[in-house]
Amino acid sequence: MEVIPRVRYVAQRLLDSLDAAGARFSRRRRTLRVATRNSLCGRYRLGRLQGLADEVRRRDVPGDVVECGVYRGGSAAAIGERLLPGSSRRMWLFDVFTGMPPPGSQDPWEAWTDVGKFVSNEAIVRGTLEAAGVPVDLVRIVPGRFEDTLPDFEVPPLAFLHLDCDWYGPVKLCLQTFFEAVRPGGCIVFDDYGYWSGCRRAVDEFLAERSPGARLVRIDSTSHYVRKD
Repeated sequence: MEVIPRVRYVAQRLLDSLDAAGARFSRRRRTLRVATRNSLCGRYRLGRLQGLADEVRRRDVPGDVVECGVYRGGSAAAIGERLLPGSSRRMWLFDVFTGMPPPGSQDPWEAWTDVGKFVSNEAIVRGTLEAAGVPVDLVRIVPGRFEDTLPDFEVPPLAFLHLDCDWYGPVKLCLQTFFEAVRPGGCIVFDDYGYWSGCRRAVDEFLAERSPGARLVRIDSTSHYVRKD
C-alpha cells in the first residue's frame, strides 16, 4: 500500500474509533441523567453501578439481570443500559410499587418511618427505561410482595443481582432465592448494607453460612457488593 493511502486509512480508522467512543460516552451520560432523576441513589453510586455492569459485560458473564426494589427504575436503567443492548439477556424487576412494606422484628424502629413511602408503578418504570435507552422488550416487571412473587419464580442463570429492599426479611428471602443462580464473575450489589442494620444483618448471616470467603467491597457508605467466585 502506498504511503499516503495508508496514512488516510489509519487516520479514518482512528476517527471512526473516536466517534464510537464518543457515542458510548454520550449514551452513558444520558443514561446517568435519566437514572439520577428517577432514583434515590446518588449520581456517584449510579455511575458505579454502570461500571460494575461494564465489568460483567467485559468478562462475558452469562445470565440475566434481577433487581429487587425498583421504585421508579433509575438504578435498573443504569444497569440495564450497559448489559441489555445487543444481548439476549433479560432483566427481571421485582417491586411491590405500593410503598415500602412494614419492617420486621429484626429491623430498627426507625424503619417504620419509611412505611408507605416511595410509591411508583410499572408505567413510570417503563418510561424511565425507555428514556435511558434500555430495550424494554427484554424487561419483565413483576409487581407484588416478594413472599408472594418469588416462591413460584423459575430463576434463570444470573449475571447481575441488585438488592435494594432495605429490610432484613426481604433481603434474606432474595438472597435465598437468587444467590446460587449468580454465575462465576457475576455481581451482587446490596444497596442498603451500610444504612439499614436489618439489611446488613441479613447479608452478614447469609454470607457467613453460604459463602464465608466472599469479600464485601464498598461502593460508598451505604452500598456494597460482592463478586461471585
